[in-house]
Amino acid sequence: MIEGKKLPAVSGTKVLTRDSVTISDNLKWNKHVDECNKKANTCIYFIVLLKRARVPVNNIINFYCSTIKPISGCYAPVFHYAPPSYLSDAIERVQMRVLAIISPHTSYQDSLVSFDLTTLKPGPHYDISI
Repeated sequence: MIEGKKLPAVSGTKVLTRDSVTISDNLKWNKHVDECNKKANTCIYFIVLLKRARVPVNNIINFYCSTIKPISGCYAPVFHYAPPSYLSDAIERVQMRVLAIISPHTSYQDSLVSFDLTTLKPGPHYDISI
C-alpha cells in the first residue's frame, strides 16, 4: 500500500539500471537470464548471414565479440561467482551456438582456443571487459 492505494502484485520487474536487471518475485534469476539470452539470440541470426556471405571468420568473431558477447555482461551484476549450474549452462549455450555456426566441425573447446575466447560461465575466470 502506498498512500492508501493497493499496488498490484507482479511476478517480476525490470530495474532500469545500466544493465537492466530483471528481478523475479521468487528471487531467482531465470527471467533475467532469459531476457539476456533473448537479446543475444536475436543477434545470432546475423552470424548466420555473415557465414552465408562468406565473410572471413576473423571478421565474424569480431562481430560476435562486439555485439553478442557484451550482452553476456548483463549476467555479471547478478551472479558474480555463484550461479546455479543450469543457469550457467544456459549462459554458455549462446556462445556454443555461435561457435557451432562459425566452425561446425570443430569442438567447442577447440573453437575457444583457436578463436582466443574464454568461457561465458560466471566464475573467478569471468571477465566482462572487452
